[in-house]
Amino acid sequence: MKREMNSLGLIPAKDDEALAPELHLAARQQDKLLALPAAPGATVARLTAWEQLRVLRTRIVEAARDRDLRRILITSSVVGEGKTLLAANLALSLSQLEDKRVLLVDADLRRPSLHHVFGRSVELGLGDLLAGGPRWSQAVIPLHARLDYLPCRPAAEQSVELLNRRRMKDLMEEAAAGYDLVVVDSAPLSPIADTQVLVRLVDAAILVVRSGVAPYPLARQSAALLEPKLLGVVLNGVERVTRRDYAYGYYAPHYQEDGTR
Repeated sequence: MKREMNSLGLIPAKDDEALAPELHLAARQQDKLLALPAAPGATVARLTAWEQLRVLRTRIVEAARDRDLRRILITSSVVGEGKTLLAANLALSLSQLEDKRVLLVDADLRRPSLHHVFGRSVELGLGDLLAGGPRWSQAVIPLHARLDYLPCRPAAEQSVELLNRRRMKDLMEEAAAGYDLVVVDSAPLSPIADTQVLVRLVDAAILVVRSGVAPYPLARQSAALLEPKLLGVVLNGVERVTRRDYAYGYYAPHYQEDGTR
């Protein structure tokens, strides 16, 4: 029997509450994820998406404790599934825990986009570090006391070659030593090889699958590429949970691919 993809969470498609204005986020409606407050202790309504992200955070913290995980990669099968906004929100949520110092890394060297989420311009980033540029401290941007952000600019060189350098391995080891948790936003798995390089350098991986975007066979193929590091799947942009959602195997492992028991 095929191994079912473990469900880590479900993010609803929409909510009536507005985004937190202090974030200056460029979150578009079609991203179908809600922003969290950037500062620890900031007030936020009990939104459905926020509650689901707290569930996801709890599961990740438990897995990190039980399996000594520090570096967690966030990816998707294709562009447009919401992996970047999930990575940002997850890092923000994790950093709201008083005992967690978090680093958020934009490792999508082809189409970096976290700087749009935080409304930041990028002068130095991951690509510059990998190319032998500035020191780590010159590129990292503090977002608040428990959350730092390493941005990225589109790489001038071939991204796969840059990620394969010893320098990337060293940076990930430094990050794991300096932070309680490192959240890495990577490129989609299809059709490029960047993430398959990165997955070797992290402790765990999460696959974001957006409802109605990634066909089941492609999601299954992506999950296989992330093994044995795959921690689980987050289904994003769900209008409602239907029998088809169960057929994906995210919520009820006893269902088969055709939706039957």
